[in-house]
Amino acid sequence: MASVPGTRKYLFTHRALNSTHALTLGTVDLDNNETTLIDSIHEHFCAGQLVLGDGRPVLVGGYNANAVLGDGRRIVTVYDNATNTVSKLVTMRLQRWYPTPTRLDNGSVLVVGGTAELDRGPQLPYAEHFNPDDPDAGTVIVEMPLRFKQNAGNNWFPFINQLPRGEVLWWGNRAGSITTTNWTLVRNLPPMPAEYPFHTMYKYTSAIVLHALQPDANGAYNNFTLHIFGGAPVSLAAVTPASN
Repeated sequence: MASVPGTRKYLFTHRALNSTHALTLGTVDLDNNETTLIDSIHEHFCAGQLVLGDGRPVLVGGYNANAVLGDGRRIVTVYDNATNTVSKLVTMRLQRWYPTPTRLDNGSVLVVGGTAELDRGPQLPYAEHFNPDDPDAGTVIVEMPLRFKQNAGNNWFPFINQLPRGEVLWWGNRAGSITTTNWTLVRNLPPMPAEYPFHTMYKYTSAIVLHALQPDANGAYNNFTLHIFGGAPVSLAAVTPASN
């Protein structure tokens, strides 16, 4: 779900009930307790979601092999609250199901990860970056940092965030990297120790939160902390019962 700024309304997607189910997008308005379904020509299930700097929610990628709706894996869709409609904003270079979009301080959007196939690899070869104010320009290829790529597996819903000084944090399951917004490597983050034997990325998913940012005593933002909630033991296999 994506919050619609200035309202108590949320944009949501859900999985099609069957091959004839075409209404898989809508809004929930908590002020009047109403749910409104929205027509869309693309399927958005398991899309990445964020809110642009101008307050418009967007859905990035997504798919469900729906026989009625079009393939949304390359589509960035924007929601207009005034008309309660959606439209295509940008077409990406690669198909992306389970991607992570991140809005940077300059308003541009970095899209990392996802897959072209249902719950299968391989890892997509690059990230994409676009300016929502110039959608006709399309996306620019961004090379992912090597440490991140080596640890991100199939790279589904990676944790990507901008740090207080503007650098970009790339976290891929059990290790990651920090780059500038020109994608130059700043630092490789150490892998998790063996004493913490857990996956943190989908499909063995955790929730990762960047803590509220606090300046040092001199007013500079040189430090950050994050918290990882949950995950799953690295010994698990796809057939391991959830009750374990």
